[in-house]
Amino acid sequence: MAKRPSAVLMSGAVALWVAATVGCGGTTDAPDETGPDASPPPVATGEQVASDAAEQRPAEMVRCMTDKGWHVEVRDGGWGDVDGVPEAQVDQWDADADACRTELGHDTGPPVITPEEAGEMYDLLVEVAECVRDLGYHVPEPPSRQSFVEDLVACPIPSWHPYDVAYDRVGSAGDIRRVEATCPIF
Repeated sequence: MAKRPSAVLMSGAVALWVAATVGCGGTTDAPDETGPDASPPPVATGEQVASDAAEQRPAEMVRCMTDKGWHVEVRDGGWGDVDGVPEAQVDQWDADADACRTELGHDTGPPVITPEEAGEMYDLLVEVAECVRDLGYHVPEPPSRQSFVEDLVACPIPSWHPYDVAYDRVGSAGDIRRVEATCPIF
C-alpha cells in the first residue's frame, strides 16, 4: 500500500501545527469613532485568519475528492482516505488530489518550517511514539534529532512518523482511527 494518505494527512497536520505555533498578530491604529469610552471593534489577527482557512481546507478537499469518487474523511489536522489507496491507483489519487488543490486554491506550496519548529515536532512525535508502542504496535526508533530536523526543514513531510505502522497495515482503517484517537498529535 502507498504511503501517500499519511503524507497528505501529515502535511495537513504540519500546516495546522505551523499556523498554530508561528502566529502573527494584527492591530489597528484607526481612531475610535464611537466615542472616547467605547471599545474598538475586534480585529481578526493573522493567526485567526490562517487558522480559519486551515480548518476549512480539509472539508473542502473531502468534498472535492468525494466528487472524484474517492472515499475520504476529515481527520484531526487534515484529511485522508478511509480504505487505503491501492498501489495501482496511487497515480490517479495524486492527480485527483493535485486537481482538487488547484481547483480550491490550495496549491500554494508546502509551509516553511524553521529548525526550531522541526525540533518541537520531533519532540512531540517521540512522545506520540511511546503512546503508539503502548498500544502494542512496533514503532521503529526515530532518526537522530538532527537528521529529522534537517529533513523536515527541507521537506515538510516527516521522514519518520509513529502513525506509519497503522497506515502500513492492509485494511487498517480501524487501526488508524484507534491510533489517532488514543495518541493524538494535537
